Amino acid sequence: MERLHIGIPLADRRTRDNLSMLANAITAWRTGDTSMRLKLNYSGDRLDYSSGVTTDYFSSDIPDFVQNKSLRTSSHDVTAQLNSEVNKSGYYLKNKLVADALWRNSDSDVSGSYSLGQRVKRRTLSVVDDLRLVKRNDKRLVTVSSRNSVNHNPQELNVTGDEINADQWINTTDVRSTTEVKYGRFFGRWKLYTSGGVDLNYHRLRSSLTGRELPVEGDGHYNAFVSGVYVTPQLDYDYRSFNLSIWLPVKWRHYSIAGNRDFVDVSPRVWVRKQIGAKSEFSASVAYAMSSPSAEMFVDTPFMLDSRNIYRAVAMERYTNSSSASLTYKYRNPLSAFFANISGSFQLSRAPFMSNQLFTGDFIVSTYSPMACTSRIMSLSGGLSKGVGHGRLVMGIDASMNHVTSATMREGGKVPYKQWFVSVNPYVKGNIVRWLSMAYDMHGQHNSFAIEGEPPSHVNSFNHSLSLTVLPNDYWMFTAGCEHYYTRFAEGNHSNLVLFDASVVWQITGRTRLSLTASNLLDERSYRYMSYGTLSQSEYAYRIRPRNVLASVQVRF
Repeated sequence: MERLHIGIPLADRRTRDNLSMLANAITAWRTGDTSMRLKLNYSGDRLDYSSGVTTDYFSSDIPDFVQNKSLRTSSHDVTAQLNSEVNKSGYYLKNKLVADALWRNSDSDVSGSYSLGQRVKRRTLSVVDDLRLVKRNDKRLVTVSSRNSVNHNPQELNVTGDEINADQWINTTDVRSTTEVKYGRFFGRWKLYTSGGVDLNYHRLRSSLTGRELPVEGDGHYNAFVSGVYVTPQLDYDYRSFNLSIWLPVKWRHYSIAGNRDFVDVSPRVWVRKQIGAKSEFSASVAYAMSSPSAEMFVDTPFMLDSRNIYRAVAMERYTNSSSASLTYKYRNPLSAFFANISGSFQLSRAPFMSNQLFTGDFIVSTYSPMACTSRIMSLSGGLSKGVGHGRLVMGIDASMNHVTSATMREGGKVPYKQWFVSVNPYVKGNIVRWLSMAYDMHGQHNSFAIEGEPPSHVNSFNHSLSLTVLPNDYWMFTAGCEHYYTRFAEGNHSNLVLFDASVVWQITGRTRLSLTASNLLDERSYRYMSYGTLSQSEYAYRIRPRNVLASVQVRF
């Protein structure tokens, strides 16, 4: 099952108020061909933001869902990283060891269709070691990569309300080791690479979900072992303006999760490229994949994702098959500063299962049903750019179109749907004169969603930004910017948002720099946009960070 989304175009800094702390220390030393670097980091963050969502499920049997959320999160992250590097004429070795400890809490108050409080506590302790060794001569290339990691993640979720009460805790420990060797031989115009590896993963899971008015409850106790052995032959051919690459990855997987299961994945791919003269080229690829179900599908314990959504996997032992093809044309003329490209692709996927949403009281249970699903995705994209004024200014446009045909399930019934997404992005960037530069970007989007047998729903959004930078001399820099966001909703109503920012930088000396930045000078307070989900249409509202001014001093020693 495939679908497209429209995401919020606003940057996080526009919708979140936060208090951040950061400290780091770095030391490095070198002995002969060996260099070492130790880095210690601490980051802390407290974040507040408010949002609201109204969701229409395109069904008269399911009432609209309204949720207003006020959220505060706090996090502390401590990281230690040791890098080692050996660079000799015969070989190259690099190792990175990272230890990380993360504490993250969040508290939210929810109102709308119901009122409740939600508390989340997460802890993560991890150690990861990455090793890479490269040895090469005129005829052979050998690369060895190894990654070993240990992760421990306890998590807790508590939901309390007048009609809902739930507690969930999850404790996972994951130990994983992957080792890969890549070997290459060169035969004139031909190059033969063979990579192979072993992937070993032990996963321990303990979980519990209990509460009042929950549609499902349960405890989970799993000691899972997932292993894999894979090999990927690759053949390359290069002759003048023609290039050919052929891949044939094969992977054997073994799952020891509530029983033993074995799968074999294959995913061959062919890519060709033809240079036409000095300015243009064609490239094309075809691929096929037979993929086994992920190991998580065999863990049928229910998990509460938030105060309304519960996920429960269903064991599926059948393969998913997909095939794809793409074609790309590129034109480059550096002398006239003209560049163009266009590409198209098609993907066909057949899965043995379909996602299924079950509405039970105030909850949505997301699971799977053993019903075949065929999805088709067609994509077309391209771009043009032209330099003017001896390359001082660049004008261009990028555009893309995607069409998805697929199906999903609701309350056990199959619901076919179609979705279209069109995006256009013209821009102008560069220096108008020596002391004045500008950047203009416009993004227009059209999104349409239609359930089979019903008229489509449309959403149009538009945003553009303009920034000007003035550099009167080497000591001062003035910047002013404006952003405009417009969304037209399916009902015909719309929202407008205009944001103004400005900044000034004074380079007092070569080592001292003073800056003053003002954001949201018009003091706008809210923004609305729309997104399509699985058989649903959601209208979001975000509280915007009010007008703020930041002064900073940078001193280099």
